[in-house]
Amino acid sequence: MAQIVIVQPYVPVYRSALFSELGRRLRSNGHELVVLSGEPDGEQRERRDGVELADVRHRIFETRSVKIGPKTVRTAPGPSAWAAADVVVVELAAGAIYSYRALLGSTPTAVWGHVGSYVNRDSFTSRVLRRWQVRRADAVLAYTPSGGDIALSFGADPAKVSVLGNTSDTGALRRAVLAARERSEEEARAEIGVRDGPYFAVIGGLDASKRVDLFASTLDVLWERRSPARFVVAGRGHLEHLLEAAIRRKQVHLIGYAGTREKALLARVCIGVFNPGRVGLIAPESFALGLPIVTAEWAFHAPEFEYLRPGIDSLVADDSPEALAAALHELVTRPEEAVRLARAAESRADEYRLEEMVDRMQRSVEQLLRRSGPAPSR
Repeated sequence: MAQIVIVQPYVPVYRSALFSELGRRLRSNGHELVVLSGEPDGEQRERRDGVELADVRHRIFETRSVKIGPKTVRTAPGPSAWAAADVVVVELAAGAIYSYRALLGSTPTAVWGHVGSYVNRDSFTSRVLRRWQVRRADAVLAYTPSGGDIALSFGADPAKVSVLGNTSDTGALRRAVLAARERSEEEARAEIGVRDGPYFAVIGGLDASKRVDLFASTLDVLWERRSPARFVVAGRGHLEHLLEAAIRRKQVHLIGYAGTREKALLARVCIGVFNPGRVGLIAPESFALGLPIVTAEWAFHAPEFEYLRPGIDSLVADDSPEALAAALHELVTRPEEAVRLARAAESRADEYRLEEMVDRMQRSVEQLLRRSGPAPSR
């Protein structure tokens, strides 16, 4: 039996289905998956979305990280943590010291992640370090096609690069959305705690990456223009206090962290998803929800932003509170446009499936196992 170890800074809830399904498939082939992670810290802790896996062996190590300017350097764990592994998968990140330790060892090692510096301003040093990781790795698992292209530009062997099609469990979300449609809109509104009116869903952590300050400024513009647009905010974070004025004005209704069921209820009552900050996995989720995303033209979206087709299944406005307010108000005053965008988003509900991501990840891991030879019996 071979052991595959995946090392993570922490396990957010959106990754639990991926690891569970990958673990199940590897077990059926006589292998064991071990997830080795730290616990959420800083902004991650405030999001309250960390989980401990129940159906995969999940070992938690003490997190050691140091902030150097805008970058975070993570130093734990050491090689002893994956000493028994036949394959190791580590994050492709310039600041992950444990990734270098794994790549310098003798165990076949894959890196996975964005590859590009999508969500932060890039630097020469960061590019050099990521390029070294890509070229040193036995396999590169890029989240999206553009990440795969960057890996190739870094000099990766094309045979070692796989594009995962990064996503969450959109299948489970889609089933919940269809089930929620069997309920009346009045029931769904009552359960969420909102009244009649045009609502947008805001889903995710209320931290710097989601640009809560821009959200608050957009709310101010909408209020000044007497727009009836209202927002259900499903998420937590250390910047939620910036929404206090809008909460007092009844523009915003907070429901805290939202799981699959809560998101499905939001899809029943909302006309769109507002995401002024980083667009990442909310992109494929919007297709499962059958709701268009309204967001800003911004340099630091995650790579999954490339899944969107602005003007067809989403709206991308200029990066200002006034432009975002105008885009939101347009969907409120032109419901036929909101319906057109929603139908286009929903038509793509099956496009980014978790099962296909697991297929690609399993194939890459098992190719590494075959290259490394038979695993010792345990």
